Order: sequence, then structure tokens, then C-alpha cells
Amino acid sequence: MKIKLIIFSGCFLLFMNIRCNAQGVTLDANKKIEASVLGGWFFTGNNSYPKIKNAPLYSLSAAYCKNPQLMYELNINSCFSKMLYNSSQGNGDTSVRYTQTYIMLGIVRMFKTEIPNFMPYMSANIGVSSMSVHAPGAVSQMKLAAGVLGGIKVALNKRLGLKFQVRVQAPLNGLGLSVGISTGGPGVGIGSYSSAVQFDVSTGLFFRL
Repeated sequence: MKIKLIIFSGCFLLFMNIRCNAQGVTLDANKKIEASVLGGWFFTGNNSYPKIKNAPLYSLSAAYCKNPQLMYELNINSCFSKMLYNSSQGNGDTSVRYTQTYIMLGIVRMFKTEIPNFMPYMSANIGVSSMSVHAPGAVSQMKLAAGVLGGIKVALNKRLGLKFQVRVQAPLNGLGLSVGISTGGPGVGIGSYSSAVQFDVSTGLFFRL
């Protein structure tokens, strides 16, 4: 059963005009490059056989800070897991090593709050996913991928902070563009679908360079 992944909703949230009474943050606005190192846990969802096991996830990202509320980010995240499939001899499951890497570009929208140094953020991402089964005769696959994420950054000083993040991403089986006109004016949306929606939770550090 194919699971809907709607990118349009993530993009809408990114560009909403949310106004809060902010006290500002202590991050150095003159530093335009932000790097992050995260570790977490990767959940593969309800996939049927062959089944990918949940596994640790490692993530690196670099972003250009256009202003205090907007960044453009390149993210690479990988998991190293096992794939289970039914043995041809009927003796139960057989497992092989499996790796999956996402290379994603995203627009990150950060929101100011009344709590000093506390910065919620959201991002919509698109890129590619590389999937490799380490078995004789297996060929790596690469597919278009998309995702949305959200989290919280807590600045410890002007150049260092903690990051907590939840992300949903998936290789896409299809991609479509929809255009419509209603009483509120014209609208454009991007819809995609995937049979393997995956999500992860992670935490780590970010640095202003």
C-alpha cells in the first residue's frame, strides 16, 4: 500500500508569516556558515519482506545563513543496517548488510520565540537516496528523494549550540505537479508518493563558522 508524502504542506509551513515577540538569540550574525554533526536512530516504517531493520543514523550538514530566519542547507545522512528476507530453503530469515544514504538540499526556516536561545525550525528537502545491499550480484540503486524535518536549536554561546531533530524522508516512486484555481486565487502544489516512508530522531551539535 503506497503511503502519501505531501511536500506542499511542508513548504507552506516554511513560508508562513509567523510573528512572535522575540528577545533575540546570542548566535553571531556575522558568521554565515553553520555546520552540524548529529547522531540518532533510523526507523524504516512498515516495510514488507525484504525488511530493513531499524539502525543507528549519522548525519552531517553545512548551511549558508542568509539571515537569522532563513538558511540553505546541504545534508548527508547514512544508516548501516541489515536487510532480512525469507530463506529459499524455508529455514527462516536470512540477513545481509544494507546501507542507505540520503544527499539532500533544503530550505530551513527558523522561528524566534520569547525564550532566549531557543529556536524552533522546519525544513523541506529534496535530493537523492542511494541504497546498497551487500550481497553477490546486488546492484546499488539511486532514486529521487524528498522529506520534511523539524526540530529545536539551543544556543550555548555565540558559535555553539545543541540540536534536536525529527525527520521524515523517503525515496520517491513518483512525482507530480498539481495546479488549481479557487476563490482564493491560483495554487500550485507538489505531490509525491512512496512505499517506504522512513523517519529518524537525532541530536548533536551545531557550530557557526
